[in-house]
Amino acid sequence: MTEKDKNSGITRETVAEGLIPEAVANYCIERAKKEKIKLTHLKLQKLVYILYSQHLVRCGKRLINEQPEAWEYGPVFRSLYHALKFHGSGNIESLITVPSGNSFVVPVIDEKYSETMKCLDETWEQYKDMEAPQLVAATHEEGTPWHKNYDRRKLSVVISDDDIRDYYRSR
Repeated sequence: MTEKDKNSGITRETVAEGLIPEAVANYCIERAKKEKIKLTHLKLQKLVYILYSQHLVRCGKRLINEQPEAWEYGPVFRSLYHALKFHGSGNIESLITVPSGNSFVVPVIDEKYSETMKCLDETWEQYKDMEAPQLVAATHEEGTPWHKNYDRRKLSVVISDDDIRDYYRSR
């Protein structure tokens, strides 16, 4: 469903499951703004990865239509990196827009997917107060999917869903 935001004039487009990373990031940005939580690019990448991982394990299906990659500072969704890189280490407060035809839209999650929303809400509550360095440390622990796949000599190594499932099911 597409609707125009009265205040900003930007079109919000709801998307179903098999989301783009930017829709999940916008979920986090909206929650962080409401709850007055600082959200940097690094923290947002880790939260989106954790939401992806928890949804994969708890709901049995992929949340995002892109797989995370093992980068130096942890799991990263490439398209989300490019959408956010201009923020540097600053606080992110504005929603992410993506091209759609001749304009831009703000991708958001369709709330009719109650199982997905419940999983996201519960996971958000569990991790929202952790700082970026804590989230990096948690994703870098020995045995994590990132640790298993990261190789500084190779760029963009995909972290498989099987590695994520195997690790997080045991937690």
